[in-house]
Amino acid sequence: MYREIVDWSTSKIYAHTSSMMFWRIYPLVTTSASRKVSSFGRPVS
Repeated sequence: MYREIVDWSTSKIYAHTSSMMFWRIYPLVTTSASRKVSSFGRPVS
């Protein structure tokens, strides 16, 4: 019983943290990518 509660809360915390990290990193990635594209005139990949 207790272990199931711990697993559930850990998964909730993990999901919340990963989504927060994603929404924090995503804008940075998109802005840096567009900056590279505009500075070089073509996508760098």
